[in-house]
Amino acid sequence: MENSFEQEAELENVITPQITGKRWGLWATLGFSAIIIAAYILIQGFVAGFLYGFKLATNPGLNQEEFFASLINSGFYLSLSTIVTAWLCLVLICIFVAIRGDNTIRQYLNLNKFSIKAVLAWLAGTYVFLFAWQYIYVIFNLPQSTFMVDAYKSAGNITLLWIAIVIAAPVLEEFFFRGFLFDGLRDSKLGSVGAIVITSGLWGIIHQQYGMLEITFIMILGIIFGIARIQTRSLYTPIAMHIFVNFNAMMAVTMMTQGQ
Repeated sequence: MENSFEQEAELENVITPQITGKRWGLWATLGFSAIIIAAYILIQGFVAGFLYGFKLATNPGLNQEEFFASLINSGFYLSLSTIVTAWLCLVLICIFVAIRGDNTIRQYLNLNKFSIKAVLAWLAGTYVFLFAWQYIYVIFNLPQSTFMVDAYKSAGNITLLWIAIVIAAPVLEEFFFRGFLFDGLRDSKLGSVGAIVITSGLWGIIHQQYGMLEITFIMILGIIFGIARIQTRSLYTPIAMHIFVNFNAMMAVTMMTQGQ
């Protein structure tokens, strides 16, 4: 009986958010999150405008509509815009956390120490999921998005693309979705389940460059990342998992393009 009570207490500690101070409330979190998303869009637009101005200076006859349409599958634009928006939006997140003042950035975003054994276990589970998902594609001969292949071919600087996809994007997205937004939702009446579902859904929606199958895959990954974030009590866990997924994706794209 005593062991049963101890297990229940341990489970409660996992489910209940562990913070030393107060975070922003639900509406403030949503409001600041909207600002971060708006900033992300504006910064990407600024990068696109910068590239257009640079190209226009060397090519006065450049067609504006054709140029901006070409950015959709441009690997160089993807690389540059991802890196610039990642670091500027990370600064914005840290500013909003600092304004609250009740927690340090590390405490607010749960940048806690982690168990290497636990992280390796989650990485192994992620690999199994990736393998199973790819197996489904092969068995049912499902079409796959060519977005990353096209981006890789047009990247120009492959190293820059790797930095953007494997480092910049995972860090920003986890700081925002499983960090700032996640804990703001989790501390509200929505609770852990609501936080996992909402952040996973929003994370999938922002990846409109992919097809519905890929977006579904991303949403499921978001659920897995959210559970890992809660169970390990550390944002470092989903960051590691996200980097692992994107690294595998880039390896696959690299092998595909080299074989063509």
